Amino acid sequence: MQIIIKTTQIELTDALNQYVEDRIKSLEKYIGRFEEQGESVARVELARTTQHHRNGDVFNVEVNLQLDGEVIRAERDGEDMYATIDAVKDVLKVEIQKFKDLRVDKPISDAQRAEEV
Repeated sequence: MQIIIKTTQIELTDALNQYVEDRIKSLEKYIGRFEEQGESVARVELARTTQHHRNGDVFNVEVNLQLDGEVIRAERDGEDMYATIDAVKDVLKVEIQKFKDLRVDKPISDAQRAEEV
């Protein structure tokens, strides 16, 4: 999986970069079958929404995961960058599972049955 990290109004330290890569790469076990069909790309945007405020939901994390021609998106705001990254990872995990369920359990239409006969 290719991971592209973009930051806005925040410095990307080595520790933060490694943390993001570890969390996003942990999702690979859920997308293994789709990974074989083509390269998946995760575009991660880390942002500080305001320079003025010092507390509250000042950090924003957004991930767009391109998977098998589809885009799975998750976004969260939070007070702590690391906790917000974890929250986005949890949302992505659920969204990937929904995506897999739709792909695997997709009902066969009458037209598709007619083609098979």
